[in-house]
Amino acid sequence: MGAAPACDVPVVLRHAYAANARRHQRDLLLTPPCVLAVLFFLWAHDIGVTMLVLFLAWVIVLAFELSTRYGDHLQSLRPNRFDPAAAPPPRNADIAARLSQISAYAGGNTTVYSGYSPFVGYGALSTHGP
Repeated sequence: MGAAPACDVPVVLRHAYAANARRHQRDLLLTPPCVLAVLFFLWAHDIGVTMLVLFLAWVIVLAFELSTRYGDHLQSLRPNRFDPAAAPPPRNADIAARLSQISAYAGGNTTVYSGYSPFVGYGALSTHGP
């Protein structure tokens, strides 16, 4: 992992892991309605029940999308409300250990070769080689 200037990698990783966990929860909730829709369509040939089950799946997706866009967890990432100390904690010790291991690499050693032009303000331009 390369250096991440002006980025608190552990905080970003904790938010990213929480978002991935929410997506996983949504997928687990969508599995039974989708399986039921296929079963009702293929074996029972009941379009009405199939549409009702698909509508339930749509409601699940809508609820997750609304909570993702307008919920407290996303609102806390806004520029005027962001607090790094309020990042979601890891769910277990294994995840915490892996996140701390990855964050240790964030300040790693990066070598820049000729032809690379970093963005303005990242560092001083040096013409001397190592």
